Amino acid sequence: MTLQERFTPERLIAAACDEAGSDDFGDSLGFKGWQPGLDRVTDGLVNEARLSAIGVEIAHLDIMRALKNRLGVIAWRNQHPEIASEPITAPIFIVGQPRTGTTILYDLLAQDPDLRAPLTWEVDAPCRSHSPRPTTTIRASRRRRPVSNSLSRSFPVSWHFTRWALSSDRSASASPPVSSPA
Repeated sequence: MTLQERFTPERLIAAACDEAGSDDFGDSLGFKGWQPGLDRVTDGLVNEARLSAIGVEIAHLDIMRALKNRLGVIAWRNQHPEIASEPITAPIFIVGQPRTGTTILYDLLAQDPDLRAPLTWEVDAPCRSHSPRPTTTIRASRRRRPVSNSLSRSFPVSWHFTRWALSSDRSASASPPVSSPA
């Protein structure tokens, strides 16, 4: 299969619909306008990205995951229309270029018990229809890794913050216990 065939939007959409068992991308709910973005991404992957063989596989998997996530979210939304009446007050969006502190800001805000930060698995697979929930809990104490003495001497403030952040069970990257609500 050629690169152009692999990233044909219609082929990707058909494969995602087949895998997700749904073909409703939310147009009936007013969620329109996503296809031009898919067309631009696939055109860029084919004509500009100069992907390696592994890059092709990763890009394909990323697009498929995004399409299946959209199908799953729309299916869930159709099954639970009452969710549209739930208020979302003062959401916080963290955006920024790599290496500018967005992750540490996210982790810092996740420490606030009044805020609800999405966990990594929730962002990657927001619906259980095509990706099961994690079945294990990762506690902060098991994630701790020793930091070299040279690092703690070079950056003492960040070392103390890192120790504090890693010692909390509210770390944004931790998986929830199986019994907790999604």
